[in-house]
Amino acid sequence: MASQNLEVLANDALGNGSEHGNTTESGASNIAEESENEKLPETNQQRKWNMERTWGFSLEEIFGLALRFFKEMNGKAFSPTYEENLRLVALQKHISLGPYNAKVCPEVGFFDVLGNDRRKEWARLGSMTKEDAMEDFVKLLNSCCNLFAPYVTSHKIEKEEQEKRAAEREEQERQQWEEERRRREEEERKKKEEGQRREEAECSVMELQK
Repeated sequence: MASQNLEVLANDALGNGSEHGNTTESGASNIAEESENEKLPETNQQRKWNMERTWGFSLEEIFGLALRFFKEMNGKAFSPTYEENLRLVALQKHISLGPYNAKVCPEVGFFDVLGNDRRKEWARLGSMTKEDAMEDFVKLLNSCCNLFAPYVTSHKIEKEEQEKRAAEREEQERQQWEEERRRREEEERKKKEEGQRREEAECSVMELQK
């Protein structure tokens, strides 16, 4: 009897150990799955949303501001390093023309150091997407020039004021349209009532004449 009890206890222990092992494996699997989800790269749409939350502009809009700032202020309000300037120019070309293609691009002279360096930097971008290039351009410009963020903020304020004025004009137009609609309805109502009174008066006259 004692040996049978020991055998039952041993089997129970083995069963519990198996269940515990399954639970542990399940937990490890869930953790691994969560880790994989955390490693998933951002989609283009998520990247655009993040940029818009950060700057208050869409990715295309903030890149447009960054490019304008770079063209107008480079060498005036700020002076990026040689490497930063190469990278910014390469990103700009990548965005406007696509990945570097030696067969399409015109040749650069051997002694044109700047031109050759720009070509090399452009080629290093490889098959980077246009969205990634725009994001990198904005981030690099912001990191090498502390005047860019205030520049964007001023344009953001201007944009908000324009949107506010546009909303006010739209509301005024809506109110004017609503007032005009009510006026026309009131005129129609009065005309209808006047017609009914005229008909009633004519009927009364006809009754009296009888």
